[in-house]
Amino acid sequence: MDPFAAVSAFADNLARRFVAFALLVAAVVGGYLYLTRDPGPVERLQRTNPGWTVATADGLPVRVDDASGRGEVLLSHDDLGPYRMERVDCDAVKKLFPEWFSLPDVPIGNCLRLHDGERQTWVLNVRTPLPVTQIWDRHYEPVLDRLKLPYSGGRSGRFPEGAETDLPAGQQPPEEKGSGSYSVYARDGGAEWTVLIAFYRRAGTTELIFRFRPAPPT
Repeated sequence: MDPFAAVSAFADNLARRFVAFALLVAAVVGGYLYLTRDPGPVERLQRTNPGWTVATADGLPVRVDDASGRGEVLLSHDDLGPYRMERVDCDAVKKLFPEWFSLPDVPIGNCLRLHDGERQTWVLNVRTPLPVTQIWDRHYEPVLDRLKLPYSGGRSGRFPEGAETDLPAGQQPPEEKGSGSYSVYARDGGAEWTVLIAFYRRAGTTELIFRFRPAPPT
């Protein structure tokens, strides 16, 4: 055999073995890093609730569902984590409503209790064609301002104010689109629950997530 050909074949074989070994090492290291990494909030929620599916998407609420056939429940992204999920009857959540709180005239969806032994959150879902300007600006904000209840939050997207009345005849108002959230706090020293209201407006439908948490200790 040509000595140069033999050397070339040996070098080629050695290179192939080295590449195979390097790939094996990379796979082992990658697998170790994957298994020992800190799980993300979606995975922590999924691990804590086997049998549930957790679906997330940018700009949309988290959607969780089990095999009960009762339909999905919407969660806010800051509800992701090692919390146990438990379906509850929405009448149980209604009993937690603060005195000032009322729902718009809309059908109620599913309800859920999230807890980790310390923090607990009661969740109520609503889907409605009502625009956000009608739900927040006309239903909640005037009540909160009149009662001088503290709240914070905001929204991003297209939410035209007064679009229904200020347009020329025959012109359609611009579509509401976007998301936002508000937190309504109990009065200083009050025993009422903190209410968190998140909304997502798409294609003529508003998805609302109402969450009720015990007011933090003062």
